[in-house]
Amino acid sequence: MGTDKKENTRFDIKMSAKQNKGVEDQAKILASEKDREVFFDALMNPPKPSEELLKAADVYEKYMSK
Repeated sequence: MGTDKKENTRFDIKMSAKQNKGVEDQAKILASEKDREVFFDALMNPPKPSEELLKAADVYEKYMSK
């Protein structure tokens, strides 16, 4: 059985369009250099959890272990 080159080309074009859309979406989210700095700083150096967050996590764990 031969491969239909026209079908492969259509698939490649569709995949390329989806990949480009993903890159465009990411560019919109992290539009400025400052946005990127803030995002990656928070990702790489997350703040310590607050008392409220620790309490909420404790309540959640107790609830889920039932």
